[in-house]
Amino acid sequence: MVGHPGLPRPSYALAAYDADARDAEGAGIWALCLDAEDLFADPPPPARGTWIPSARGPGLVDLTLEPWSERPPTAAEEVWDLWGDGRPTEPGLWARCGEEGRRHWLTTALDRHPHGMPGTEPGGTFHLAGRHITDVPGFFCALGEAVNGPGGYFGRGLDALTDCLRGRWGARPPFAFVWHDADTARTCLGLAPLTGRRPWTFEELYGFLLDEGVEVRLA
Repeated sequence: MVGHPGLPRPSYALAAYDADARDAEGAGIWALCLDAEDLFADPPPPARGTWIPSARGPGLVDLTLEPWSERPPTAAEEVWDLWGDGRPTEPGLWARCGEEGRRHWLTTALDRHPHGMPGTEPGGTFHLAGRHITDVPGFFCALGEAVNGPGGYFGRGLDALTDCLRGRWGARPPFAFVWHDADTARTCLGLAPLTGRRPWTFEELYGFLLDEGVEVRLA
């Protein structure tokens, strides 16, 4: 078990199937809440590697693992720290993460979303906190929080958002969003990256919601 020495108590942990074996072949790696609940929906794939005592503190070990297909991104640590006590209860914590951290936040929120939710009746008004929507992952983090509270999920792309709008993810059209501080997203979204596909613009996301029968009031 490897704790996080930079915090007064572990906010995440790594666990191996056989902590006594210096050869860590078949080891697993998990992100755990303080209540030992796994942050992932499914067990991680096995990894291979070795461990040595860590110079960072007594009782810690350093793992050297060969990469595997589902290796968490580097930005996962900042998300695990914020989810260390379980699903967040404070709104807006996702805004502390960079863009890649926000992507992993969405993955974590999806993994922790309650399954088997009953169908949702149409109607209602949700408030979208737009002050920190400076990138597309931030839009979906804010969207999930608006509908399902802190740590909530309501899509991480337009295809996933379409699925959520079918009614079993907390809201079903027709309903209304009040998009606060919309000028932040209008200014920041859609800027062309150095490589890869251009991200969606504010106008595209706004128009998508309107086309799906969602009333959007800009504030």
